[in-house]
Amino acid sequence: MYVLTEKLKMLKHVLRKWSKNKISELMVDTNASKEALEIIQYKLHNDCLNARLQQQEKLAMEKYTEAVSNELKDLKQRSKCKWDLEGDGCTVYYHNFVKERNSKNSFWSLDDKNGNRTSDNDQVCRIIENYYIGLLGFSSISTPDRDFFNNLQVKRADPMSLITVMSIMDILALETGLNLNVQKTTLLVAGLPEEEAMVLAQKCGIQLVKPPVTYLGLPLISSRLSVKNYQPIIERITKRISN
Repeated sequence: MYVLTEKLKMLKHVLRKWSKNKISELMVDTNASKEALEIIQYKLHNDCLNARLQQQEKLAMEKYTEAVSNELKDLKQRSKCKWDLEGDGCTVYYHNFVKERNSKNSFWSLDDKNGNRTSDNDQVCRIIENYYIGLLGFSSISTPDRDFFNNLQVKRADPMSLITVMSIMDILALETGLNLNVQKTTLLVAGLPEEEAMVLAQKCGIQLVKPPVTYLGLPLISSRLSVKNYQPIIERITKRISN
């Protein structure tokens, strides 16, 4: 292990020089590809029917797109390294990142339905509230009667209702582009024979599970968790640290 660590330390300086040269080469390649594309487009602007220039522009565009993509991949990788080093701690980089994210998620100003812009926080909240009042069609929230839940009768659900829900999710996916991740979706039933539950899960394309249900690797149970319950997640964390 000591020999491997020393070799990696020696390799770090070589890789740093290599990375510096490669990064400069990526920037030079991107700028050169952009200049070559602009020259060809300028010539094509004066002679737009020239088939030879059209083919050259196509090739130059592909080369420029590839160069920009390579430079963007390098920048993304460098940003990930920056986050791995300083993102998970009380650092200036982390606090600046949080400030930038909060700034993007904040409403600094908003236009009402008449086109009048305001930056007052109370008025912005009122505009949002009025928008959803008009969208939903009511302005107050009604609370159920106290005896509502006491008189609520729970009946045996129809298995076909789950298929209806899955159909609604498919419609929602077509409208919004948000697809249901069937690999992370499981089915837990009660009071239904195992054969029927298995058929229902196969029709919906999801996995049938039995209690206890786990969340983030831990079982959702009413009693206190034991060491045995924690053991799988401890082993995963230990394995990840070791690797």
